[in-house]
Amino acid sequence: MGIPKFRQFLVQQFPGCTESFPLKRRVHHTFIDLNGFLHVIARRARDHDHFWILLYKELDGFLKRIHPEHTFMVAVDGPASIAKLEKQRDRRFKSKEKAERDRARDQAGHVAVADGAVLEDDTVMEDEVVEVEDG
Repeated sequence: MGIPKFRQFLVQQFPGCTESFPLKRRVHHTFIDLNGFLHVIARRARDHDHFWILLYKELDGFLKRIHPEHTFMVAVDGPASIAKLEKQRDRRFKSKEKAERDRARDQAGHVAVADGAVLEDDTVMEDEVVEVEDG
């Protein structure tokens, strides 16, 4: 979720702190939210080992462009809170239940539709039968 309006606060207090800059620039402090890197790299990685190779390459390339003189901090979100995990689990459970109910309803014999009426087990309503005479 992040901190509400934190970026806005940073930009107001420190104009230019989020601007692009030339290669090999020296800075006093560098703070990285590693989640941005992790999500992109995880999608590109073929397997666990390849993930780590890509992550180190990405960080190495970043540090070749930026040379922090005092502080280099990497932040990674921890595991989700138990409340969030429970809510997610409940949503998935309800979604699974709904899918099972829908599947059961579809398999319950609702086969044919005539004039907007659902007919079960291929039965035909008597008033819908039209006999045609020869001749």
